[in-house]
Amino acid sequence: MVVDRRLVERRLLELDTILGELQRQEGSDIDPTALESDLSRPWRRERGLLSAANLVLDIASHVTAGHFAVHPATYEETLRELANRDVLEERTYGRLRGLGGFRNVLAHEYLDVDLAEVVRWRARLLDAIPSVIAQVEAWLDRMES
Repeated sequence: MVVDRRLVERRLLELDTILGELQRQEGSDIDPTALESDLSRPWRRERGLLSAANLVLDIASHVTAGHFAVHPATYEETLRELANRDVLEERTYGRLRGLGGFRNVLAHEYLDVDLAEVVRWRARLLDAIPSVIAQVEAWLDRMES
């Protein structure tokens, strides 16, 4: 299998769109208790975070399988593999560490989502996504050279 650059670029573009939407939502000083009183706010935020996590993990899986022929057993191992192979910088990987677990909580344990954790992950992803986009694009360019 080979990395499909168009597929990765489409996902990076969608990730950038989601980043813009997450940035337009309330500031980083969101009080988790305020989210409890308005169901549509946490739904929008959680859906955006789940979409962002899915895209990051999909890109990671595609690159590790398609270019490196590696099939890690967990999301965490997949992200670690991107750092080990210089697709992502160590600092970026550090900001993404635990993303797979958070994604699984949003996708499967949505009745028990800790709103404070949602607020923390929103801040982490707002910080990490621009780096993910830039580093994966740079890696794609290096692969073409």
